[in-house]
Amino acid sequence: MPSLGELRERLVGRFQQVCHRTGMYAPDARAAEVLCRELLEVLAYVDDCEQAYAREMSRRRRDDFGSTGAESMLWWFASGDVQVKGHDLTVRSTGNAEVAAWYAELAALFGWLDVPRLSAHDLASVVTALCDPDRIDAWTRGRLVAELPAASIVVGKTVHCYAPPEPDARWVFVDVLSEWGPPWDRPEAPVRSYRTAGPGGARSAMVVSTLGRQTLTPRG
Repeated sequence: MPSLGELRERLVGRFQQVCHRTGMYAPDARAAEVLCRELLEVLAYVDDCEQAYAREMSRRRRDDFGSTGAESMLWWFASGDVQVKGHDLTVRSTGNAEVAAWYAELAALFGWLDVPRLSAHDLASVVTALCDPDRIDAWTRGRLVAELPAASIVVGKTVHCYAPPEPDARWVFVDVLSEWGPPWDRPEAPVRSYRTAGPGGARSAMVVSTLGRQTLTPRG
């Protein structure tokens, strides 16, 4: 019979795998929401912090998505294959990596995901580079890697996550438009959006590139 410590180690390892190879575990945002929520709820039980976790998860869920959950990211994206005009790129967005990245931020807060945190200076350089709607079009995966501080974690090979130095501060997410299928790390892949928490919700706080807008549904 495995001990609670062994169970915790296994669950932590599984969540890390979900973050790194999201598509193998969850085909879309809804599946990612169910899987990540179940993993973290069991970890909260094992660590005897169920109430604290439930409060924080509910607060962030309400702030970011209103009455819906992280799975509502599925509705952000145009369905099916999208041929991006102005770029030789076919994109199929499912929201699975975006959902997993949202839960990764929460998992790191409770010690279930260990990621390097950026200094205040390094985080500011990421924000300055990507939060400007007039400049985001110039960014690609290759430039992210070569010119900016290293991401704390890259979820699903497409969502570059930057963790602030304060454990409870909200992360910065930079989404890359990736061709459907390998190789996943094409340096020329354009940035789709810059995201962080905002008073109007997660989608309202997005800064979206010109190419990225082609892959999103109109805001309701």
